[in-house]
Amino acid sequence: YTDDWWHGKNCYLSHSGVSNEDVRYCYRVIQCKDCQFCTFSFESERSSDLIHCYKCFRVRYAMECRQCSESAFLYDCRNCHHCMFCSNLRNKQYCFGNQQLTKEAYEEHIRTWDLHSQSTYERAKTLFQKLLKEQAWHRAASIDHSENVTGDYLDQAKDCTNCYFLSGMDDGARDCI
Repeated sequence: YTDDWWHGKNCYLSHSGVSNEDVRYCYRVIQCKDCQFCTFSFESERSSDLIHCYKCFRVRYAMECRQCSESAFLYDCRNCHHCMFCSNLRNKQYCFGNQQLTKEAYEEHIRTWDLHSQSTYERAKTLFQKLLKEQAWHRAASIDHSENVTGDYLDQAKDCTNCYFLSGMDDGARDCI
């Protein structure tokens, strides 16, 4: 039960994807495996509730993250591992609520959050949404590794005007989505 789907295996109720395996309830995902409830996410595995994430492994409930693993409730984090309730971090591990902890202290903190329980997961989502409103920094546009561009959600683009959701574009693209 998929639509606009190419080269997928064991995929269910998903739309617009390429080269995915064992995904459910996803939209516009590429090369994801064992994922569910993901939107605009790429090359991720064993993750759920991702929005615009790249190369994540065992991440739950994350937005705008890249190369993160073994984490939950992240926003705009890069290369973070074993982090929970964090935003805007770069190259960190064992952080809880943006506070650096030892491995042992981090594990003690996450033990109190049984995310397998639906009520605990909903409580965590509410807490994280509050954190996003009150503490997180929000970029005006998601533009990475690009030069001389306008638009949003651009990665490795050059000389593009009024473009959105592009990766690897060069040589003056205009008005593209």
